[in-house]
Amino acid sequence: MAKSEAVVLSRRDISWDLYRVAYQVAISGSLNKAAKTLGTSHATVLRDINRLEESLSIKLFLRHQRGYQLSDAGRVLMQGLPDIQQMFSQLDSQMEAVTNAASGKLNITCLPDHVSLITPAIKKMRERYPSMSIRLLTTDEIISPAIGITHVSLRAGSQPKGADIIARRLFAFKMGLYCHKEYIAKRGLPQSVEEFEQHDWLLPSAEKKHIPFVKHILDRVPAQAIVLQSNHFSDLDWAIKAGMGIGLMAEFKTLANEDLVGLPYTLPASLSQDGLWFVYHRNYVGNIKITALQDCLEDCFRPLTDRSST
Repeated sequence: MAKSEAVVLSRRDISWDLYRVAYQVAISGSLNKAAKTLGTSHATVLRDINRLEESLSIKLFLRHQRGYQLSDAGRVLMQGLPDIQQMFSQLDSQMEAVTNAASGKLNITCLPDHVSLITPAIKKMRERYPSMSIRLLTTDEIISPAIGITHVSLRAGSQPKGADIIARRLFAFKMGLYCHKEYIAKRGLPQSVEEFEQHDWLLPSAEKKHIPFVKHILDRVPAQAIVLQSNHFSDLDWAIKAGMGIGLMAEFKTLANEDLVGLPYTLPASLSQDGLWFVYHRNYVGNIKITALQDCLEDCFRPLTDRSST
């Protein structure tokens, strides 16, 4: 058998999952990030990439210290993969819609900071529909339902856009600057931006500077005044509640804690308004599992919405 013939035969045996892994490595830029998004291990992703390249007899990626970059052949392959991925996703959702039962797996992606926020809704859903199982993927990356990894994506910020996605706002909330009464007793409150440098600040790290309200505050607080930074808002919430300093916090998180005090400084309305969005592919319109999750989330968030509006 000729060598080229053997290669063709081996290519026929390539699983679509290997291409899906390669696509995720390409958009993530590293094996670790791709593994987190796919919910698997670094070793598994590396093995799959090696298997795909060996089967194709082509190097798809160039290994650098900064991560994995596409080779010329890899760029050609990746030009067509998004459309193919979307076709598979649409086919999968169409077949699932035929059964349309409140059973089986439901994949949800959200920010790590929102896990505690959505857990009561997931618990309520499991109580209502015990035949369903949930796979929760927490990541800071935006994962579109169109690529087939997730059924539902929960996103914070402004309304997500996309031709094939539907975004429903679960609730709106305001961001503000808060600190604990214990901190005020020791240090007082800054009355103007000029006094910010005299205080201890607990703020998001540079990875979050793309968020408008984060950038607004980071641009006004001197670096030497920031005593704690984190890429997770939940870490900063705990530090604020412990009286370590002043930080950004969603207003609804302060309503049940009388020891937290807002600063007289108000963020611009265009920056402070935020929201949590329920995002899914249009092919899932009317799907029982998607509708059930949205109903449970809205039930759990209704008290927050009511309190925030008063």
